[in-house]
Amino acid sequence: MPFLRLSVGRWLFGSERLKADWPPTEGLRSFMLLTGRVHIFRDSNGLGEFLEMMPGSIFGEQPFRMGDEEINDALGGAAHCEEPSIVGILTTEVLEANSAAFADRVYGNPRIAQKIRHSPALQRAVLPEPDPSKPKVELEHLSAAQRVEVFESISSAVRSGLDEMAKSISVLHLLPAEPIFTTESIDESVFYIEEGRVEVQADVTLIEKPETRTPKRTRIHVLVDRAEKLAGNSIFDKLDPYVIVKLGEYKRFQTPVPGRKKSSSVPVNPFFNYDGTLTFNGEEEITFTDPWSRIVFPVMDYDSFKSDDLCGSCTLRVDDLTDGWTGKADLYRPKSSVNMISSSDSDLMEKAGKLFFSVKWDYETFNPLIPPKQKSWPDQVLFSLQEDAIWGHERLMLGKVWMKALEGAASSTNYRLQLQRFRIRAAELKGTDDRCVVLKIANHRFLDFIKKSQREKAFLQACRLQALDDKQQVVKHHIVELLARWAIEEQTEQLRKGL
Repeated sequence: MPFLRLSVGRWLFGSERLKADWPPTEGLRSFMLLTGRVHIFRDSNGLGEFLEMMPGSIFGEQPFRMGDEEINDALGGAAHCEEPSIVGILTTEVLEANSAAFADRVYGNPRIAQKIRHSPALQRAVLPEPDPSKPKVELEHLSAAQRVEVFESISSAVRSGLDEMAKSISVLHLLPAEPIFTTESIDESVFYIEEGRVEVQADVTLIEKPETRTPKRTRIHVLVDRAEKLAGNSIFDKLDPYVIVKLGEYKRFQTPVPGRKKSSSVPVNPFFNYDGTLTFNGEEEITFTDPWSRIVFPVMDYDSFKSDDLCGSCTLRVDDLTDGWTGKADLYRPKSSVNMISSSDSDLMEKAGKLFFSVKWDYETFNPLIPPKQKSWPDQVLFSLQEDAIWGHERLMLGKVWMKALEGAASSTNYRLQLQRFRIRAAELKGTDDRCVVLKIANHRFLDFIKKSQREKAFLQACRLQALDDKQQVVKHHIVELLARWAIEEQTEQLRKGL
């Protein structure tokens, strides 16, 4: 590696005052500060804001690559020595030809290739097609020695592909809960977990599907048809019945009193044939045991000289009265004389006839101007990967189908799923400080290996099955938990507001 001894005030690059000719390079070049202090200016003339480089820093005019890794610790337009400094010049030729320190990174490691080929996720690409005449054997049921024997049967094409891919693999050592930082998106690489456990995080958003909204009930039409066998009629006091329909505390309507006939059976079995309408806003009785919307039907006996008497009453839950409901309900009234001490609640009431009526609802049409409900949960741990697991190969092989498969986990719900900002970090294991080792493989290196294995179609089918059967089910389970949490939060908020 060429070394430069620089005095105070010297410019490394970017300024018109730079007159020294550094050793020529054919590829990329970067600088490593060994001793001293250097300022990096964004402006190529060395004006304005600057960053101070300390010993050990790598800087330059453009990103520098070591294998598949891009190093851009500090980029600028000009570099100036603030004190006597020693700077080393890094070039691709230096790393590949002269530096043993980066031999593993540039030329790979046979141990890495041997480790990767034992990953269960790569079995369809590594192992030969099984013989259909022989019974199928699952690898997890084999001993360690038998597994080694199976993997020794891989073809020479697979071996050479693994060795070639291992030459540019980067080894990442992570502390517990430390994320993987890369200059490019993690979608540009495939990650193999060599040691420890990692967690794959993402921002989860659930958006309500407008077509799944339950139509809102706005008005209820009640057709009071007739009553049957009303109590309270006698030869001395004929009934003049009418029906009141009550919804909540203040909403009500009542039927007219039907004309009295000579036949004594008419007041007992009166025909009302009256249609009334009430608006509905989810009226609810505030009770601790059964907070449901109720509709009450008191049947009253009209009296010109004193207050009207109750012939009978029935109470029904609004949710039980569906659109088009037709039927009858039993009427009850308090008994005239009972033992209040020994009697139960059922003994205090007596049957007082039946009421026949029907129900129709008006519904509010869908309003596209009302935005759908949505909620986001950042940094959700979707997947936990153990040793020998691989992340990114399914997304790489399936393309857009991969994301559709994950977001399809919400197809059975009333919400649409969005997954954004995938991140990978080392798992934080309680009571331990073990680090995690992850191998980073560039996408094009991984694809080259799959093509050289000559099992691309079989591996693609395996990725499709893993995405639909494994990954999608994990996401679906996570969605169920988030929806339950969301419902609890909404209920808590309503209780807090006193609704």
